[in-house]
Amino acid sequence: MKKRLFSFALAVLFVLSMLPAGVYATGSDVETDITDQYIMKFAVDTVLVDNDDETVKVSINVTKNGGFSGMTYQLLYDKDALSLEQQPTLGNVEGFEFVGGPAEAGKHTAMLSATENVYGDGTLITYTFKINPDAKMGTHEIKLITSGVAALPGGGTIKLEVLDENLYSVYNTTVSGGVIIPGYVVSYDANGGSGAPEDQKKSKNDFVYISSVRPSRDGYSFEGWATDKMATKAEYTAGYKYSENNDLTLYAVWKKLALVAGSIDINVSTAEAKAGDEVEVLIGVANHGGVASLDFELVFDDTKIKYVSSQIVGRVDYETGVTLGMFGANFVMPNPDAFTNKVRFPLSAGGMNAVGDGDVIKVKFKVLDTAEDGFVDISYVPVETLCWYGNKMDIADLTPNITDGGIEITSQLVGDINLDETVNSDDAVLLLQHLLFGNAAFPIDYKGTLDFNKDGLENSDDAIRLLQYALFGKDLFPIE
Repeated sequence: MKKRLFSFALAVLFVLSMLPAGVYATGSDVETDITDQYIMKFAVDTVLVDNDDETVKVSINVTKNGGFSGMTYQLLYDKDALSLEQQPTLGNVEGFEFVGGPAEAGKHTAMLSATENVYGDGTLITYTFKINPDAKMGTHEIKLITSGVAALPGGGTIKLEVLDENLYSVYNTTVSGGVIIPGYVVSYDANGGSGAPEDQKKSKNDFVYISSVRPSRDGYSFEGWATDKMATKAEYTAGYKYSENNDLTLYAVWKKLALVAGSIDINVSTAEAKAGDEVEVLIGVANHGGVASLDFELVFDDTKIKYVSSQIVGRVDYETGVTLGMFGANFVMPNPDAFTNKVRFPLSAGGMNAVGDGDVIKVKFKVLDTAEDGFVDISYVPVETLCWYGNKMDIADLTPNITDGGIEITSQLVGDINLDETVNSDDAVLLLQHLLFGNAAFPIDYKGTLDFNKDGLENSDDAIRLLQYALFGKDLFPIE
């Protein structure tokens, strides 16, 4: 008897699906309004998966049930994230039996049938899904598509309508729910610093790379990341591949920086020139202990010399071993029209402590036509000289050791030892005699330096250089 009733129900569903739109009374082709009698709503659960779960149960529910006897449907789901682990189980609405149908990955076709109209609200049927190992985080939709719903209080059927929030039982209408698969979170704590990376999310069995964003903290160097807030040694560094299926909170590991003592000697060279000449003076550094910036002024007598131009000339090795222009990164050459008796030079090492020694900058002056013979002092006056402390220039000003220089102005021709207004071999011979036999035997009245080869000594080598200059010219053997 039961089987006959079930077969009858299936036949009724088939016939009903062929009927034109409308609601019909049994044994009549006259459309009858029975919508109030058959109000019902279907719903598919949306389930949040626990990260430890391998399976999840999703139910099809009915509410506002006005009485129905059968339903054919398809259940569509994301086959990349979910798979049906077993046959569904009937819910708590009594009176139905489940009839299976064809199933394939991502789609399950089935039928619910009852021998009489069922009026209860609740869970019609529950499916158990397996979470695939490579399922990505996010919401994975599950759709219920009904293709036939019947109610048989004397043979009536239910027409599709949507009125307000009430669904009148469904032909070819989709009701959606889904499975939400949360990800695992890698979060970062700057741990007393600032600028921590943004959180990262990963799916189960997936991975993320530890962020390359570096936080900062005054007076400390960033060492990496650790799971212990008090750690002194990093467990994770940028680019580490994290694949565990757990949330992870990482704390910045800091190392307190030692104060850089810093030291530097500044030397301003001397030069010789006549009235009307242009002459160059070098600014050099020595005993260099890691200075990050030099901000200084050169002060001079503007009644005798005038600033013309300047340029970076030094090449000093940085701590990294890379050879760069000394203090050249942020340097803008001063405008010669903006200065009278002083010129300011703000120099920066460009982001790291320079430690080498050598010439830094070449400054060109013009000796005024009215300048009298004599020495013009050029003084180096520090405005701000800083060492690095961590990654900021916040150490107190460093006072360098300074050796001032200047320009010797003389009307005498350089190399004219015998004062005959010509530089020739006679001058070289007189200089050699003076050096060998003394000023008493061979006196000279020369106001310039006799160190023509610039080796810091006045000896016979200078006489030879002067002779070479006289014989072969200043292009090969300069003495100025």
